Formats: sequence, C-alpha cells, structure tokens
Amino acid sequence: MKDLIKVTLTPKIRLEQALKDAGVKKPESVTRLTIEGTITQDDLAFIKDKMEKTLKKLDLSRASVKKNIQSKFVLEWFTALTSVTLPNNITTIEDGAFAHCESLTSITIPNSVTEIGNGAFSFCDNLRSVFIPASVEKIDGRAFEYSPTHITVHPDNPVYKSTNGILRHKTILKMNSQMNIYDFFNSPDVAAYCQSIGHTFNAVESAVMVSQSKTKTMAEKLAAYRTIIAEYPDMALPDGYNPGYYESFHEVLEDFITNEEQLLEKFIKPEPNAVYLARLDKYDSGIFKSYEKAFKDALEHFEDEKYCIVRKVYIESDKYFQAEISKSGEIMDISGSYTDDIVKKNENFYPLLSVYIDVPVPFKRGDLVEEDNDGWMGDVYVLQKICRDDFEYNSKAIYHYDLTDMNAGVHCEVGGLVRCEDLYFYPDLRYCRRELKGKQRILKYVSLHLQDKLCLCSLLKIQKYLWADEIRSELKNDGDLEYQLEEIKDKLLSEHE
Repeated sequence: MKDLIKVTLTPKIRLEQALKDAGVKKPESVTRLTIEGTITQDDLAFIKDKMEKTLKKLDLSRASVKKNIQSKFVLEWFTALTSVTLPNNITTIEDGAFAHCESLTSITIPNSVTEIGNGAFSFCDNLRSVFIPASVEKIDGRAFEYSPTHITVHPDNPVYKSTNGILRHKTILKMNSQMNIYDFFNSPDVAAYCQSIGHTFNAVESAVMVSQSKTKTMAEKLAAYRTIIAEYPDMALPDGYNPGYYESFHEVLEDFITNEEQLLEKFIKPEPNAVYLARLDKYDSGIFKSYEKAFKDALEHFEDEKYCIVRKVYIESDKYFQAEISKSGEIMDISGSYTDDIVKKNENFYPLLSVYIDVPVPFKRGDLVEEDNDGWMGDVYVLQKICRDDFEYNSKAIYHYDLTDMNAGVHCEVGGLVRCEDLYFYPDLRYCRRELKGKQRILKYVSLHLQDKLCLCSLLKIQKYLWADEIRSELKNDGDLEYQLEEIKDKLLSEHE
C-alpha cells in the first residue's frame, strides 16, 4: 500500500468510499492522509473511529469543514499524530481540539482562524513551536497548557506578539487611574527600559511585580490585584503551583485578596486577650490595647528607620500578628504565626506569587549597579551576569524556577577585598550614579576589568595603591591621591592597549 494516501471527497463519495477507491483495505493502516473537498460529520466520525491510534500526518490544506460541524472538529488523544495542516475555512480551534496529542510536533494554522480555545493544544509533549497568523484575535490563557511550545506571531497580528517564545498582548493594557504596573517596580531604570522596548506583562507576571514592591502599601497592592483581575486576560496556573484545585489564576488572586483582607482585619481589631507592642531599631514601646496607640508611641522615636514593626500578641498563646507600618502610618505588610488559619492559608498562595518571571533589564557585564540593601555586602556592585542569560526562557520556565532563581552574579567590596556573590531578585537593581569613595573605589576598576578595558595585573596594582591610601591616612599630605591614581590608571590602560 502507498505510504501517502490522497483522496477527494464529493457529495456522493465520502471518506470511507474514497479510501476504498484508493485501494485501502484497512483504514487503520493509513499513516499519512491528504484530503481534498468538503468534510462532513460522518467523515470526522470515521477518522476518529478508525485512525485514532495510527494516523501520523493529516493534510487538510485543500479541504474545508462544513460550518455546522466545525465545533466537532476535535482530534484529541490522537497519540500517533505528528503533523496537521488545518482546513482553510476553519475559524475556531475548539476547546481541547488536539489535547493529549503527545506525538504532535507540527500544526499549521490557516489565516481563517480567529480563536483558539481552552486547552486546544494542552498536554502536547512534543509540540515545540507554533506560528500564530495575523487573523487570530483571541487565544485562551490555557490553550497551550502543559505543552513546551515556543510561540511566534505574525507581525501584523493586531492583538498578540511573542517575546522569547512567550505569547503576550501586543499593547500595554490600559490601566485605570489608580494603577500603572511600572509604579510597582523598585528600580526606575528597569521600569523605564521595559517601557522603552514595549515589554508587556501578563497576569501572573504583573502580580509577582506587585507583590515584590517595597514602596507600595498593602492597600495599594490589593487594589492592583483587583485591577489585574478586571483588566488582564485570565490564564492557566503554572504547573505545580495550584494551592487548592483552582481553575484559573484569577480565581486564586480573588481568594488571596479575600485572605489578605481578613488578615488585615484580624490585626486591626482589638481583642480582650491580645495586646500591641511597637519596635524600632533602638526603641521598644510599652503595651497597648490598639495598634494605633502602639504606633503613635513609637512614632516619637523614629530616626532613620523606614518602618516600624507593630506586633499583636495573644496572652497565654504563641499566636501573633506582625505589621510593618511606615512613618506616615500606612500598613505595608502583615504576617503572623502558623497557629492562625488565615496565615496558614496565605502560605499556600505565596509560592504562586513567587514564580520565576522574565523581566528584561538594560544592564550589561561590568556595569556599576546598586539596590536598597543594608546587609554586609554593601549596596554597590559590579555586575557579572544576570541569571536570565544562563538559560533560554520559555513558557515552561515558570514550571521549574521561582524568585530565588532570579538572581544576579555580582562583585562586591567587603573589607577592601572584592568578592563574588549572588543578589536576590535582579529586577531591583538600578544604575549606580554616585561617586564611589573609600574602599568602594576599587569597584570602578573592577568594572573596567570586566569590560575588558583593564587587565588583571593592572587591577591588582591599583588595588595595592587603594589599600595603601586606606591604611596610611598620612598620605593625604603628599598630594591628591585620586589624581595620582588617575595618572596610574591612564598609564596602565595605555600599557594594556
């Protein structure tokens, strides 16, 4: 029998008869099939009944499907199917149309298609790439669920675009007057860069950026989550991040908002068996019956602190709630003990707001960057690399990574020595624009070295001079050391060249 079977359907000759006329005795033996003409419901039923486990390639590019049966054009669980070219008059790829086609590697979508339904290509383990034509106006958020698909989009598509294989809306969604997603970025440089390249964020990515904001109040974050639900297309949950068998990300976010509001209410409401205490770096308040009074007492002792910690402690119990409150009295965040049911439930939501997301940044190797950090590593660094450069980000990345993987490799100065470290959540970085002083001066020469403008030998020589300057303060009387260092650097640079 021929490897490829071609048949033409007419009103009098249906698929079963056409295959017999082509010399096919057993339809189950057909692995490659090309059909021309109009496909009816009986033809579809015949394909499903006889070829579900054996058909590998199906070419319908010169066929059409009657409009009244397009909703029945579903070939799910065709486990041997590797390639499909759809009819040129089909307008909708139905829900679950090719779900569980585990061998499918190629699908050709015609320009007639305007909508791709829920789970249309879900669980297609080998569907590595799909091209979306300009005609498609609506794609369900779960269309490619659990499929490692790299998506590209026709540049003339008015609704969608692709960034590194990720399907995105082409224009930044209009925010209401109370929310702009870039206002929630901790780095103005990253926010400006994402805007300049037209990068957009889907519902999950936007929620993660909101959750990581260090300047927005709890009320502002909850309002932002509501805006995401109202204005961003819903989408499937990342694999492994479903805290309660939810159907979609919007459902999870709605429950999370409710839970946060209940947590806020529990903290604020005075109870007979609970007291409030406030704490600053150098001050502990007395005991009060309301959080407002505890905060008011601590307010008089604010110095350089950004926040005051107010704790609600239950008498004769290890249960507590704890809030960060700004100097203006705004509640920034609330946490609590695991003995409380609301806190326990919230812990289930946090992993979903901590998935790895792709955030483009303008920084390159050797840039001097900084962030708000009072830790032992200081707050100025020389960038070595961003984690997103280590692997090709795709739609499956969020299934395997979380925010702890969103790090940056940097060089920092500790006690006059240069160390290599990792920084958490690289989108918080911004350019360092201030003059480096003291021991941190070595970092600008490390920057030159990483940009291949200064050899290692020269870097080590400069470090010796900086050490000498710090250790022997009496050198100040011998002239301007900075001027001497610049002369040395220029000389070493010319030697390096």
